[in-house]
Amino acid sequence: MTDHLYKITGMNCGGCVSRVEKAIKGVKGVKEAQVNLADESAMVKGGYDSHELQLAVAKAGYTAKPMAEVDVDNSEHKKKALTLFVKAIPAGVLGALLMANMHAASTEGVMGISWYIMNWLVLAIMLVSGGHIYKAALKSVKNMQADMYTLIGLGTSMAWAYSCVVLYAPEFIAADARHYYYEAALFILAFINIGQGMEAYAKGKASSAVAKLLALTPDYVIRLRQGEEEKIPLSEVEVGDLLKIRPGENIPVDGTVTEGHSAVSEAMLTGEPVMIAKKVDSEVVAGTHNGQGSFVMRADKVGEDTVLSKVVEMVREAQSTKPAIAQLVDRIAGVFALIVLGIAVATAAAWYLYGPEPQMAYAFTVAMTVLVIACPCALGLATPVSIMVGVSRAARGGVLMPRGQALQQLGLADVIAFDKTGTLTMGTPRVVETISTEGTDIDRVLQIAASLATLSEHPLSNAIANEAKHREMKFLKATAFENTPGQGVKAKLGGKPCFVGSKAYIKAQKIDVDAFDAQVNPMLEQGKTVVYVAREKQTIGVIALNDDLRKEAKQAVKALRKMGKEVVMLTGDNERAATYMAKQANIEVVHAGLSPDAKLEKIRAFQSEGKSVAMVGDGINDAPSLAQANVGVSLATGSDIAITSADVIIATNNLQRLPFAVRISSSTMRNIKQNLFWAFAYNTTALPVAAGLLYPVTGQLLPPWVAGAAMAASSLTVVLNALRLNWVKA
Repeated sequence: MTDHLYKITGMNCGGCVSRVEKAIKGVKGVKEAQVNLADESAMVKGGYDSHELQLAVAKAGYTAKPMAEVDVDNSEHKKKALTLFVKAIPAGVLGALLMANMHAASTEGVMGISWYIMNWLVLAIMLVSGGHIYKAALKSVKNMQADMYTLIGLGTSMAWAYSCVVLYAPEFIAADARHYYYEAALFILAFINIGQGMEAYAKGKASSAVAKLLALTPDYVIRLRQGEEEKIPLSEVEVGDLLKIRPGENIPVDGTVTEGHSAVSEAMLTGEPVMIAKKVDSEVVAGTHNGQGSFVMRADKVGEDTVLSKVVEMVREAQSTKPAIAQLVDRIAGVFALIVLGIAVATAAAWYLYGPEPQMAYAFTVAMTVLVIACPCALGLATPVSIMVGVSRAARGGVLMPRGQALQQLGLADVIAFDKTGTLTMGTPRVVETISTEGTDIDRVLQIAASLATLSEHPLSNAIANEAKHREMKFLKATAFENTPGQGVKAKLGGKPCFVGSKAYIKAQKIDVDAFDAQVNPMLEQGKTVVYVAREKQTIGVIALNDDLRKEAKQAVKALRKMGKEVVMLTGDNERAATYMAKQANIEVVHAGLSPDAKLEKIRAFQSEGKSVAMVGDGINDAPSLAQANVGVSLATGSDIAITSADVIIATNNLQRLPFAVRISSSTMRNIKQNLFWAFAYNTTALPVAAGLLYPVTGQLLPPWVAGAAMAASSLTVVLNALRLNWVKA
């Protein structure tokens, strides 16, 4: 199944979003498509032909290009903003001069220029300042659809056309209705360009997270070949190449230090400015910054396989994925323009039939004002621009949200469920004691356990294997290996079945373990984790391990509880060890001794009570729970399966980023609701005013150029409000 991001150009409002989504979904094999107005992208899933998709989008009047082929930086947005600002100048200047001199105007001309010449001068300026608008409007008409540009193009064209009739055939219009609307058309175009220019600039600021990430890798690197240095483009680096990293340089790819030592800042990944010591066999990540030392590294992952590339892809996907509230708004905005056209026609007809003299002038003015003021631009921007800024802010704070729905769900979570080992704890347990039955050598117990443990990825297995390596033990060859996630492993050593796991797991093999209770109980009281080792039908020993609580875990739990979240622990560890660690972390509710299936059922039980659950884990055994929870949260140091199953990734070992992630989620959703309020409030209040609701009281209609200014201001308000998310503290 193909899952790609595309750059979409030519979109201007919520109606465009609906049109592009409809075109993409019409392509054979497309399963899902989500189009984002704020960063002009589309995320498409399914087994489809990319060329057919691009043709379908082109037929709808837009262009689509795979994001991987697009250079992402701010220059495009800045260039667009500058172009729009420049286009606004001639329309604004001429409109202002016409308005300032209108009182001195005569039938012969204004500012010493004949009205016949001015008429065509205005048209020329309209085409210069609004050419892109009229081109887009014609495209919409050709597709038998309506959008923001349809409304603006129709409104300003009506203003110029009506003025032409007044100028060339005044006998067709009553004397009292013979007004020129040149300045209205010009002001509308000027304000629209200014508003869109501000939007383009804001979009550039909001999407800069991806550009900054991409800029973290150097364009060229120094490769070592047979002792000789050669400067090559980054794109030519291959897995296995030896690269020389000099002081002050950024790491170009993921790899391993093979010579030398230094200290590296991994702030781009973790959000923390602490320098990390690197020596031979240390892993380094693309985009991180080397300090004063110099070293040689081996390239292990290049191109799209690096952590940085995956982070970039996650940020892009998150910005292009919309929560349910955004999808609803897009559907509304898609039909809004058609509704407005109907309202404009009905309102004009009412004024023409029942309004005061001059009826034609009033009907025309009202129709033009309604068309301009009701453009759904702010509505189309309300959700995507907030999501863009929110996701970017989260990424800069060390939190990745590869699924946009998580941005909506995390802040709404009622229950935060933590796994223990590797999540609340450091995830680096160490063997502190080994006990064996009489007649069995302690080293033999550790050797058997380590021989099975090397085949498992669980943190406890790694600790046992590392202890055996430290003691320079020889590992035995295992066959018929079987892993029961979160419980234990079994295999044959020398043809004899051996087992390593929890007490419950060993008992499930019909092997007695109670003989060790007197020795094990004190260990459990001290919060140690105990692993049982059995051979054939006999338990031959136990291994006690200790895993320290993360230093920030208690503060993170405190912050979550202060937010009103119910914090619980779900762990496969024994009850006493779990309770001891939970007390250290200030967690009151503990569910211990859980298999992966039992964890799953606990989450379902919370959900059956109507509670939204966020599960925080890092191991393979957490993957089902992460997938079942309303929001799955994984540490970046967790297993690949856990990360794949997660909706939110904490790109650091610091659990304090979790409260920040909850804050950014809540803040973003609150920001979206504020934007929707202003967008809907603007349209619902502006439409009646534009239609002449206040005329009986004031005796005045809303000038069309004021409507254009108000529409631009509403869009700008939405964008500026979204940018406030950059102030959320990490």
